[in-house]
Amino acid sequence: ASPALAQKTKTVSFIDSLNQATATEAVESFVDAMEAQDFFSAYYYLSPEAKDGTYQTLASLQFGKLLPGTDPFKMEGSVIGDRTLPAVLQEDLTEGAQIFDDLMQGALVSGHAPFTFEDAEVMSITEGDADGMAEVAVSKVPSPLKLSLQKTEWGDWRVDEITWEGSAEGKPWDAGESAPVE
Repeated sequence: ASPALAQKTKTVSFIDSLNQATATEAVESFVDAMEAQDFFSAYYYLSPEAKDGTYQTLASLQFGKLLPGTDPFKMEGSVIGDRTLPAVLQEDLTEGAQIFDDLMQGALVSGHAPFTFEDAEVMSITEGDADGMAEVAVSKVPSPLKLSLQKTEWGDWRVDEITWEGSAEGKPWDAGESAPVE
């Protein structure tokens, strides 16, 4: 065998490739993914509790917490609940990142997104031993968005909650009485 073939290479998974070593890396990467509408990647920057919050909100049929004024099962731009989809595509929608991506894409298309990261600019990031906070200015109301951060037990930084003036506490967010972004 040639020397090049004999060398072992380390395979890096998608999750391992995410920038989560510091609060700054995690915030900037999450904001970049949200601004690029890459909600699949953004999902993996959420804390385990925030991911679970998305699932629990949907399972309890409390859609308004995430997407005010909508029913994701009937939302333009979303395929959740579309029984005309082939079974293999319906199965894909049982995975958290796929659900999050579909909901966020549908929310933007249908006008039900409670916020956007359009023209986002990270204004500040504070990092403690186990938690932190970031403030992000965006071009549309509500702005600024506040990101609560959490350091996981394995040392990665994640976005735990997104809040803004008028929102309620909830993971990953709770739109409360907020109106969708215009």
